[in-house]
Amino acid sequence: MEYIPYGFVQKPTGIFVEPQQAKVVQRIYQHYLEDDSLEGIADFLFQDGILSPQGKERWTRPVINGLLSNQKYISYIIFYQKTDLRFLVNRV
Repeated sequence: MEYIPYGFVQKPTGIFVEPQQAKVVQRIYQHYLEDDSLEGIADFLFQDGILSPQGKERWTRPVINGLLSNQKYISYIIFYQKTDLRFLVNRV
């Protein structure tokens, strides 16, 4: 079974964007592009009560870094030729 990245969901007809998680991914990228540190991103996720992909209270720097550098997100952005991540919301 293929690994499904955070922000996507497996359905019988394929892999689709999961809207609530996509909003979280969008916010993570927005904070990153505003020069927020990985620890700063982890802090805002914790303060907003957003659980990590593993269901933990705190996101770790390696998890956030992995999300930011995941080729699947980068490929998705390039494929759809977008410069911002608003396209991730409501694509299901």
